[in-house]
Amino acid sequence: MINARQCDGLTGENSVTRRLLLAGMAVLALPAATEGRATRSVAPSPKGKARLEAAKRGLALVEVDLGAAGPTNWNQVRVWARRVTEAELALCTSAAERKAAWEAYVRRARDAEQVIQDQYKNHGPFARVEVLEAEFFRADAEALLAEDEIRPAAGG
Repeated sequence: MINARQCDGLTGENSVTRRLLLAGMAVLALPAATEGRATRSVAPSPKGKARLEAAKRGLALVEVDLGAAGPTNWNQVRVWARRVTEAELALCTSAAERKAAWEAYVRRARDAEQVIQDQYKNHGPFARVEVLEAEFFRADAEALLAEDEIRPAAGG
């Protein structure tokens, strides 16, 4: 019987661990590969449109909660903003539409960051770590926009 945890004789690496690591990396790369598509030539599906509308309703609901006084889970704004953006990107038919979707995501991130910073400065319900989370949300959104802008130039 072969030992499943047998080490590679040359490198001393665990061959099972290496295979699992490579398989995991391949799985992680799949979403990135599908995000790179620049355009769609097919008409948007009704289900895609329904997903976008549901995401927009969810975002509108949590944005109202974010501006309200008292504690709120602002991370829901981040989650719903990303859902809207992903749904918009799935319906995009041009690079210009993709750019507009990412720009709207950046605006949402900046707006959320501003609300959280303002409430934090006024001794609102947010802790310093939430201010940093909002800062990361905005920086991540800006980075995703920048990456998408250079993707067509790189042939992606």
